[in-house]
Amino acid sequence: MGSSSSSSAHLAWHLCLALAFLRLRGLAGGSGVPDADECTEGTDDCHIDAICQNTPKSYKCICKPGYKGEGKQCEDIDECENDFYNGGCVHECINIPGNYRCTCYDGFMLAHDGHNCLDVDECLDNNGGCQQICVNTMGSYECQCKEGFFLSDNQHTCIHRSNETCAVNNGGCDRTCKDTATGVRCSCPVGFTLQPDGKTCKDIDECLVNNGGCDHFCRNTVGSFECSCQKGYKLLTDERTCQDIDECSFERTCDHTCINYPGSFECLCHKGYTLYGMTHCGDIDECSISNGSCDYGCLNTMGTYECVCPPGKKLHWNKKDCIETVKCLPNAKPAPKAQLVCSKSGGMESCFLSCPSNTLFVPDSENSYSVSCGVPIQQGKLQQKRNSTLPSCADILAPPIKQKARFKIKDAKCHLRPRSKEKIKDIGKQQAVIGGQFPCTDNCPVAFVNLKCDSSKKKRRGRKSPSKEVSHITAEFEMEMKSEEVSDTCNVDCLRKRMEQKLQTAIKTLRKSINKQQFYIQFSGTEYEVAQKAAKAIPEGHEPCSTGQVQQDGKCVTCSTGTYYSGEHNQCVPCSPGTYQDTEGQLSCEPCPSNDGQGIAGARNVSECGGQCSPGHFSSDGFKPCRLCPLGTYQSEPGRTLCFPCGGGLGTKHEGAVSFHDCETKVHCSPGHYYNSTTHRCIRCPVATYQPEFGQNYCITCPGNTSTDFDGSTNVTHCKNQQCGGELGDYTGYIESPNYPGDYPASVECIWNISPPPKRRILIVVPEIFLPIEDECGDVLVMRKSASPTSITTYETCQTYERPIAFTSRSRKLWIQFKSNEGNSGKGFQVPYVTYDEDYQQLIEDIVRDGRLYASENHQEILKVFDAGEYFGIMQVEEAEEETEGDEEIQEEWKKKLNPSNELCYKVIVTNENGLQEANPDSIFLIDHAWTYRVRHAHQQLLAVPGLLHRMANLMGIEFHGEAPDERAVEQVLEEMWKYNQTYQLSSGTAEDKVSVWYIMDEFGSRIQHSDEPTFATAPLFYMPQQIAYTVLWPLRDLENGEEVTRDFAYGETDRLLRRCRLLPWLSSDTLDINCFPTEPSDDHYKAIFSENKEKLPVPIKPPVYGKDKIFKVYTDLQQVLQNLNHPHFEFTESEQEADILYNFSHFKDYRKLSEERPHVMLNQFPCENLLTVKDCLASISRRVGGSEGPKWLPRTFNLHTELPQFISFFQQCERRGEDNHWICKPWNLARSLDTHITKSLNNIIRQRESIPKVVSKYIENPVLFHLEDVGLVKFDIRYVVLLRSVKPLKLYAYDVFWLRFSNRSFSLDDLDDYEKHFTVMNYDPAVSLKQIHYNEFIPLFEKQYPDYSWKSIQEDIFKAFMELFQAACSKPAPLGICDYPSSRAIYAIDLMLKWETSSDGKPYMQPQILEVNFNPDCDRACKYHPTFFNDVFNTLFRDETTGCHVTLIA
Repeated sequence: MGSSSSSSAHLAWHLCLALAFLRLRGLAGGSGVPDADECTEGTDDCHIDAICQNTPKSYKCICKPGYKGEGKQCEDIDECENDFYNGGCVHECINIPGNYRCTCYDGFMLAHDGHNCLDVDECLDNNGGCQQICVNTMGSYECQCKEGFFLSDNQHTCIHRSNETCAVNNGGCDRTCKDTATGVRCSCPVGFTLQPDGKTCKDIDECLVNNGGCDHFCRNTVGSFECSCQKGYKLLTDERTCQDIDECSFERTCDHTCINYPGSFECLCHKGYTLYGMTHCGDIDECSISNGSCDYGCLNTMGTYECVCPPGKKLHWNKKDCIETVKCLPNAKPAPKAQLVCSKSGGMESCFLSCPSNTLFVPDSENSYSVSCGVPIQQGKLQQKRNSTLPSCADILAPPIKQKARFKIKDAKCHLRPRSKEKIKDIGKQQAVIGGQFPCTDNCPVAFVNLKCDSSKKKRRGRKSPSKEVSHITAEFEMEMKSEEVSDTCNVDCLRKRMEQKLQTAIKTLRKSINKQQFYIQFSGTEYEVAQKAAKAIPEGHEPCSTGQVQQDGKCVTCSTGTYYSGEHNQCVPCSPGTYQDTEGQLSCEPCPSNDGQGIAGARNVSECGGQCSPGHFSSDGFKPCRLCPLGTYQSEPGRTLCFPCGGGLGTKHEGAVSFHDCETKVHCSPGHYYNSTTHRCIRCPVATYQPEFGQNYCITCPGNTSTDFDGSTNVTHCKNQQCGGELGDYTGYIESPNYPGDYPASVECIWNISPPPKRRILIVVPEIFLPIEDECGDVLVMRKSASPTSITTYETCQTYERPIAFTSRSRKLWIQFKSNEGNSGKGFQVPYVTYDEDYQQLIEDIVRDGRLYASENHQEILKVFDAGEYFGIMQVEEAEEETEGDEEIQEEWKKKLNPSNELCYKVIVTNENGLQEANPDSIFLIDHAWTYRVRHAHQQLLAVPGLLHRMANLMGIEFHGEAPDERAVEQVLEEMWKYNQTYQLSSGTAEDKVSVWYIMDEFGSRIQHSDEPTFATAPLFYMPQQIAYTVLWPLRDLENGEEVTRDFAYGETDRLLRRCRLLPWLSSDTLDINCFPTEPSDDHYKAIFSENKEKLPVPIKPPVYGKDKIFKVYTDLQQVLQNLNHPHFEFTESEQEADILYNFSHFKDYRKLSEERPHVMLNQFPCENLLTVKDCLASISRRVGGSEGPKWLPRTFNLHTELPQFISFFQQCERRGEDNHWICKPWNLARSLDTHITKSLNNIIRQRESIPKVVSKYIENPVLFHLEDVGLVKFDIRYVVLLRSVKPLKLYAYDVFWLRFSNRSFSLDDLDDYEKHFTVMNYDPAVSLKQIHYNEFIPLFEKQYPDYSWKSIQEDIFKAFMELFQAACSKPAPLGICDYPSSRAIYAIDLMLKWETSSDGKPYMQPQILEVNFNPDCDRACKYHPTFFNDVFNTLFRDETTGCHVTLIA
């Protein structure tokens, strides 16, 4: 196709073509020979998009511009196809037949050159429709308003700010609008930041800072962001970290061996197999590769192959060549024969079998093995697998003598063990008594012995009798008859009978010796017992290795090839030169065929024996001396007796050719072809074969049952499994394209039928599918009710989708067809399915909307959840209100019902016809989790995660029909979810990792109701290998079919009042009768805390006294001290023992030992100071001030563990009085606002008790605010550092500098999950901006904002609160208060806020509110801005010197 701007070029081309026609016709006419003009006559066969050009006696076809082809076939050129060039278009390129055209995006117009795009200035046309100001932008425009106006919703008209109110146009705010005395105030939700115009919310791109904390990929979303991982990794529950997926842990990943790599894996095949389809292993047909290099026939078997010989010939030791059966080596020494030697000594028969060569030991199992010695005379398949030397030239008379016998040994196991030296000594002594000679010896040279020993259990009579070990031995013997043994007095028949009698006599003696366990087999000079009596119990881990194995690094390892097992030395010994061993775990080595004693030690096969003919050579026995392969032949292997002809009369360039490549072929064949020596042509490899190399004369058969799509294949990857389809009907299963995950074959059709059990329907997950994208559907996967094209279709696709999808079948049964055309191929698909009870149809439809089901690494696990359908069912019940008038007891019971209305509720019942048994190990079930989250992220996840809000609303019975997130529905879910929440904590990781995780069980688990007498119990289970959490469900007693599944929502709680309180989210009740003013706990409470902390109180000591000039040695592990303490009266020491001052970061415990051994040593801690620094203790000791209501300087606080009833009573009384009920839940002993939440939900607070220990404090709903430029009025807190010099007398100092922390958003009592609005700790999140003001800058700004309040008077109130707090903490002896230890000193940080209160005369005043007291605080900012900080601290605390120090005495 040509450009739309090249019409002049088209005209010139046609003109030139016309002139060419005239010239050609003139030439033809000049010749005098009339030329037929096929183009004019229409007899040409040019394509419709080609031009016919007449030539002398013929014509030419030329494709038109914009088309390509040879003229008889023309196809359109798609100029737009090249993404880089895009037809030269700046924006969009649209292809049309024979041409193309450029178009522009909205807001642009096409330039005169037909390719470039110019911006349209919309403001030139009627001011863009803007009422006031129109600003043109690239590709668009925007309306703006003049000062004092703001833009309305229609983005064109302007509204005067004097009329601004949230009721009109949302006050011009993008998101949240609030009416205030000074006008509207706009705010933004989490994930957005308010722009300088004070109206617009701009999405924060979290990915710009530290990649959003994501390990791999970060994708910014509106109001949030998402982390994702590279292929081969999965996202962990922290939604940041990527962990390698161990594909090898999954079933069916590889046929044979799987090796996992970070982000990937590799499949390997056993020897004799090759890889195809990426993960599958198929048998290699070695016979297709030059006939396996066999001399005659080749027989392929699974994993290996065998060469076979014609009648009258046998296999050479090299297992490839065939030699004449009678052929022998005249000069060769005969291989030593096996000998069965039996003797009788002192009435005791004993036999031993000597196996000098051709031995094979096969340990079949733990208690059975087989041994063979020698070579069978009539060789069969067994001999072809054995290594045997060539026979000597003695004539053998056939057939051989064969005998088979069975023996039994009682109370013994078949273990081939070396004979003990003690037994050999005893036998030697007996022989010495009778003269050292055997009085009677049966010596039978046998050609071949095959012996099998097998142990089995035999039950004695009587039910309680123990099992008895019985070993069975089966022995086969072959003896050869040689011609030289025949004489005139004894012919062949006589000799046969004589030898048969001799063998029978030997077998009789053998039977007696076996019965008396006096039968041994000799290998390499070591005698072995065939079976032994059961040994005494052997400790676990000390069991001996099997014969043929030795211990290495605590493991049993089989002796490798090239070695043999020596029972005498219990080690693997290398084969001596002149011998070899090509099998693992053998008891001797075989003599090399050359028999010259040469070769290397430890030879692993015959080829390492030495002396063999090298490639390109041969000899009669395969050993030197050797001859070169003659011209026209080649040999690629060593030790051969022949050379292979090139065939077809082909010669070689020289003698001694080593491969077919040396044959002088007529042509050199490329891969995918083989050379035919008859026709001397290259032939394409047939279908189901391939050839990857140049110049070969064979093609390799595809492995296993695979085939190729076409002939001429060049690689094993072209071999594809063709099998697919079938009938499926189980509860779960899968369908996959043939050859998956390798490319599927062309022209294949697969049909599956899924017929689920009765009353079950089908759920399908398609993790990914890869089909080539074409203009027309070439390869297609379709799922419908039946084979009929008009039946109900569930799913159909002919494209690639890498994002998972899930769906339910629209019919009870599914007919599935996959069809590929002749030209395409792709990876295809593997699609799992599961069936479910049809009663859950609506439930499953809701679950399908949950995006979590689509995570490709999770879908298989999640599908397993539905397998419980054969054990349980969910019943929908309607509890109608009964007539209860006049019956107070019934009315009271009705109030306690979980669902006291006409609303629908659910019950889970046992549906298994046999019920469930508590003791049955199979009666354990996994419940999946529908939503797992941390409280801080709950609101944002409901808005951002697709399908989550819809599923939660459905699960909780909240009406929500829309697709877009609805703030009202979100708030309802956040309130209702505390009836469904469960929790767990991770025991390892950072402090952030240990924050409580909450989860909601799936629809099945969430339908299980409460009962005080539960039938089941549940517990969370975190499956570490896949980082997935489940809930385990198990029965507490046997249940029958139809019984309800219930659990105790307050499991383990026995106190009746606490139980009533904990069940309040489900069973409404009031606690107004309970005293809501908790008193200080008893002494036993403090003593229990002291015992848990494992502190040891010091013994009484005198205060240490030091001189003014004393230089103190300081031992510390705090870097801030090491880097900033530089006063001359202090020096550091690395020895804790020589220190005068211990300044430790961690808590000190053993004060008793320190006070007894080193009372003069001072330290930076007080015993029992946790009464200040742990939040529940801080609240307890503070009640010593201010009566029953506590001090005014501490927010009202309850310990959820010990004071839950009092808190609920107080909450309900506030609710009844209409007072503010915002509360903040905090862990007892976590800093940095971790796991801290603000709420006004009573259910939320009650359930928080189930996580880590927490207190709940009244949230300061009316804090004193500070105005920050560009933000507005924000919350702030103040940190003071106080120095405790002594307890008695109380000596307390405050550092003169204090520190401030600010919220990042203006304060209002809403958006309680907006961390930057309600919290001030911002210095631990790198993605959050930190606003800092120095104290001496803050004071004048504060007094300017609040001119009626001087900071001096406020600080006096703060110091008074500090004094009262420490007086309370020190008012009682340890462990009820801080211990008066004279050598202790301490530094604490006290965080506080200011709160508006009203005095009795109605005037507002600022009341300090102590939030927490911190031990060993972070002093980084103090050291940064005040370098003398630690000098001041150490002088004040340890030298009692405050002159020049920036401290103020409080008490």
